[in-house]
Amino acid sequence: MIKKKYLFICFILIVINIMTNLKVTNTERKISTIEKKINKLQFEIDLNEVNWAYITRPENLNKLNEENYEFKPILFNDLINIDVEKK
Repeated sequence: MIKKKYLFICFILIVINIMTNLKVTNTERKISTIEKKINKLQFEIDLNEVNWAYITRPENLNKLNEENYEFKPILFNDLINIDVEKK
């Protein structure tokens, strides 16, 4: 009778061990997938930062302005004239 009891306890412990092991493996797989997504997003962020730095270089901004908007810089004399007109 006691041998059956010990055998049953061993069987239950083995089952619990297997279940725990499967749960840990599944969780590790999920963590790995999330880390891959994080790395991919970080790469995209870095790439966008490099692209933004290139696009916003003064030469490129001047080129965009000349091609599309033709804005002229505000001169310091114009600012003084605006102040005088307001008073």
